[in-house]
Amino acid sequence: MLKASARSWQERQNRGMKLLKIIKPILVVALLAWLATMAWQTHKPLPPGVHVSTAPVMLPESEVHFLSDLTYQTPQGKRVSEQQIFDAVLAQVDAAQNFIVLDFFLINDDMGGGGKPLRALSRE
Repeated sequence: MLKASARSWQERQNRGMKLLKIIKPILVVALLAWLATMAWQTHKPLPPGVHVSTAPVMLPESEVHFLSDLTYQTPQGKRVSEQQIFDAVLAQVDAAQNFIVLDFFLINDDMGGGGKPLRALSRE
């Protein structure tokens, strides 16, 4: 009985080693493929016309303005939104002479839910 259980344990260990010999190279190849893909995606050239690079521009302090968007609740429970950023963006849209492309995605807890009144930016 002792020999049978020892042999059974040895057989299981041998099967485990054989399985490890099969799986280990597969995992190494998968890891190398993942690393190669990561390196390529990090360093691949951009399509023509997409890569734009300009020299840094120094601005005087008088031309730099801080814009903030604040949303808060008063002690009386009223929700207040002060949106300087969107006002400045919409002023730039109004000043555009040909066309303008904007891509906004809101990531926060209030995104589209809760029944709270939100500013109708797309109508402005």
